[in-house]
Amino acid sequence: MNKSTIGRIVSRGATVASQVAPGLAERTLAQLFTTPQRRRVSDREARWMSGVTRSAVRFDDRRDLAVYEWGEGPTVLLVHGWSSRASQLALYVAPLLERGFRVVAFDAPSHGDSDGRRSNLPELATAVQRVAEARGPITAILAHSLGTAATTLALSRGVDARRVVYLAPPEDLPRYLARLAARIGFGEDIAPRAQRRLERHFDLPFEQARGGHLAPSLRVPLLVFHDERDHEVPVDEGRNLVARWPGARLRTTHGLGHNRIVRDPAVVEEALAFLAAA
Repeated sequence: MNKSTIGRIVSRGATVASQVAPGLAERTLAQLFTTPQRRRVSDREARWMSGVTRSAVRFDDRRDLAVYEWGEGPTVLLVHGWSSRASQLALYVAPLLERGFRVVAFDAPSHGDSDGRRSNLPELATAVQRVAEARGPITAILAHSLGTAATTLALSRGVDARRVVYLAPPEDLPRYLARLAARIGFGEDIAPRAQRRLERHFDLPFEQARGGHLAPSLRVPLLVFHDERDHEVPVDEGRNLVARWPGARLRTTHGLGHNRIVRDPAVVEEALAFLAAA
C-alpha cells in the first residue's frame, strides 16, 4: 500500500470521525498536534555537524535535551522547528564560526536525539530557556518555523538576546492547528474543539502565546525572512508579526517555500550579516 492510498484512508477516517464521533476526532487531532515525527540526519546535515561537541541539558525530571556546541566567542543559539532537529540549521555553523561566534543548538523535547514521545509549544519555549540558562549568555538567536514561536514565548519570559532572525514564522496558532486539521481531513469544527482541549491541558490560551500578542513588549532587533509561496505558513503571518514587533524588518523571498528558505544562499548571507552586527 503506497503513501497516497494510506493518506486517502486516513483522510476518509478523519472525515467520518468528525461527523459521527467528534469527541474522538478532537482527541485524535490534539494528539497528532503534540506528536512530532522524528527525522533522520541526512548526509548533508551530517557534514554540517562535523566537529561538534555533544552534551545534555536537563529538561525535566524524566527527560534530557541533546545539545550541540561549536567554537568559542559570543553565542548564537539555533532553534529548529516542529518535527525537525538541530542538524537542519547546522549549515549556519561554519560561517558563524568564521565570524568569531560560538554556536549552540539542541534537539527539542521528543525531537532528534532528545528524550520523549510527545511535546508542544510551551515545552519548546521552556527548552529554549533551559539551554539559554545552561549554555548562555546568548548573544543572538536564529530560529525556523515553530521554533520562532517558541523563541518569542521564551523571550517574553526573560530570555535575553541582542539580535534575532526568524525564518518562516507562524504567528496565528489557531490557524496553524486548523491547517493541520484540514490537511488530515477533519471537519471545520474539530480544530476549535481540539484547541480548547489543549488550552485546558496546558493552562495557556492560544491567544496569549501568539506572536502578535507578545511582540509589542519585545525590544530585541528582529529580522524576518518569509517566502511569498510558503504553503505551510502563509507569508501574511510573518507580516503580522513584524507589524506588531517594534523595529522589526521583513524580507520576502519568492519560490523558496517553507524549508528551502533555510538554506538559500542570499538568505543565509543576509541573516549572518544581521547577526554579526550584534
